Amino acid sequence: MNIFQETTMGKIRSTITPHWPARILTVDPGFGGTGWAYWLGNEYPIFGVIKERAKIKSRSDEERLSLLFQEFRILLRQYNPLGVVLESMQLWTSLTSQTSASRGDLFLLQTLVGGYCAVSTEFSISFRMLTPMQWKGQLSKEALRSRITLINNQRYPDHAEDAVGIGFHLAGVL
Repeated sequence: MNIFQETTMGKIRSTITPHWPARILTVDPGFGGTGWAYWLGNEYPIFGVIKERAKIKSRSDEERLSLLFQEFRILLRQYNPLGVVLESMQLWTSLTSQTSASRGDLFLLQTLVGGYCAVSTEFSISFRMLTPMQWKGQLSKEALRSRITLINNQRYPDHAEDAVGIGFHLAGVL
């Protein structure tokens, strides 16, 4: 079942509620921490961060990916979302992304994103990917934090903050 529809402005919205995403998991993937926010149809999501344990960092990239995918499966089982929206990569748009790409970081991160999409599919959960430009435009980290705080007067851990921002984008309030 695909619960997403495109509006004329190109924003992805849930068909469950007219405004707030409902039973949607928004995800900001990362090896240092994958931020997530689970939306129940209001402006106060349940949120958290999937973090690598210290001992994982000494393992191979393939082992690290496998362990992160296992943690994501646990998250999907726990909340059973109807849809997942993930931040995807925007390659070659800045010197930082070009430098990261030359080290292989962005390609490894995109593998993580693709893996989370595959895990979602295992659970028959629809997914969408948004680039940072699609959901936050040119907002800096500080500007995004300020807007999120204005919306619901709450601060979020660094990695979860972007996941919450993606949900606010879906709601049309960011």
